[in-house]
Amino acid sequence: MTAGGSLLIFAATGALGALVAPAVIDGPDVAVHAFTYMIGQWPATLAVTGWTALLVGLRLRLGWLAWVPLFVGATFALLGIPQHGRDFGVFQHMPDVVAPNPDFRAQLVLIAFAGGALLIDLAGASRRDATAG
Repeated sequence: MTAGGSLLIFAATGALGALVAPAVIDGPDVAVHAFTYMIGQWPATLAVTGWTALLVGLRLRLGWLAWVPLFVGATFALLGIPQHGRDFGVFQHMPDVVAPNPDFRAQLVLIAFAGGALLIDLAGASRRDATAG
């Protein structure tokens, strides 16, 4: 549900951004950038969702740690940490899709992490007593 719902929200937001951005921003491919930069955040959302499912699946009491990737990424971005430090933020990996050779490896790693975390979660959740945490 989270994967589908977030994709729907990103697609709608990206479409609206693609309609509005050319009216307020000059430059080439503004609509494409507006749409793809929004959709490009979906793999990071999947990774954070997978991380959360993994924590809760292994031990319910670890659910609060789901906020760690968001807190770290936001803190690094707001503090003006150099780019190599900000790259540890999960939402920092959006390739320029209109570039000659966009690099989608980071997105694939995020999606693979989400899938792996979900599989581990399913295994862990099936062995855990949900009432005991």
